[in-house]
Amino acid sequence: DAEGGGGDLFSQMSQCVVYLDSLVDSRPTFQKHAGVGNCYQLWAVDAEGGAAAELARFATEVLLGLAELEFAQKLSVCAAIDSGCITTGIVGRCCPRFEAFGSPVRVSLAMA
Repeated sequence: DAEGGGGDLFSQMSQCVVYLDSLVDSRPTFQKHAGVGNCYQLWAVDAEGGAAAELARFATEVLLGLAELEFAQKLSVCAAIDSGCITTGIVGRCCPRFEAFGSPVRVSLAMA
């Protein structure tokens, strides 16, 4: 809001998400999952065994790119890479939704 400065925060968050989405969209093996709170979750499909290296390159590109963006407030970024397995699927009947379970999901939730 205008009085509390929340509009600036949402504008900055939107700028970050748009930037991250553009990086993810350029990588066909990456899939974005709806994050929790301020956490941006994604995973890489590792059919060829190179996902960890690709995720590390992605994290480096994110940090360098975010450093070039202009923000009114200081931005703090944390990144974690977890190579554990995940299970995904649609859960629920009343309000079905796509969910992911596993070690990488728990790591990102702990960082949120």
